[in-house]
Amino acid sequence: MTENTSGAQAESMTAAREAGRHPRPAASHVLDLFVAATAYHVDPSQAEALHRQRERYGGGYSERDLVGRLLTAAAMALRRAVDQASPPAPIASGTEAFAELQAVRAAARSRLALRQSGLRGLRLERARKRGELELVEALELASDRLGPLPAGGLGQVRAPDAAPPLVEGVYPTPDELAGMAAHAGAALGRLAAASSDVDPVGELREALEGP
Repeated sequence: MTENTSGAQAESMTAAREAGRHPRPAASHVLDLFVAATAYHVDPSQAEALHRQRERYGGGYSERDLVGRLLTAAAMALRRAVDQASPPAPIASGTEAFAELQAVRAAARSRLALRQSGLRGLRLERARKRGELELVEALELASDRLGPLPAGGLGQVRAPDAAPPLVEGVYPTPDELAGMAAHAGAALGRLAAASSDVDPVGELREALEGP
C-alpha cells in the first residue's frame, strides 16, 4: 500500500466519522421557508439558533404533515404572546386549522371589546397584531387547502329533503404549502420580536422533535 493510498483511506475514514457525528439535514422546502421567515424578524443570535435547529432536522414527516406542525407552533406562539396558557389542538388538517382560525378571531374580538371598554391591560401592540394577522393568513389558506376537505370540511346549510352536496377532496400544491409555511414563520418571528414570552427556537424544536 502506497503512502498516498494510505492517506486517502485515512481521510475517507475521518470524513465518514464526521458524517456520523453530523448527519446531513433532511431536505424540506417548507421548513426552509418557515425558518427564513421567522429569522427575518428576530435578533441575529436567535436567527443563528433557528438555522442550527433546522440543520438538526432528520426528516420523518411529509411536507404536508410538517406544515401542520409549523402552523401549530405559530398558533402556540400567539397564545403565549397574549398570556393564554392552553395549547392549541395539533393542526393536522383543514379541520383543525379552521377551528384555530375561529379561536383566533374570537379572541381578537374579545380583546377589542375590552379595549373599547377602557381596559388596556390585554391590548396587543402593533407588532403583535401583525403577527396575529400573519397567522390568520396561514390558517385561512390551511383551512381551504390543507385538506382533506375545504374550509375545515364544514357543510353548507341545506333543506332537510335535499341531497347532500358532493365535496371534492383537497390536495395542497407545493406552492400552497409554501405559502402556509411562510406566513406561519412570519407570524412566529413577529410574535417573538414583540413578546419575550415567545421563544422561536423552542417552538421550532417542539415542532420538529416533539410528540
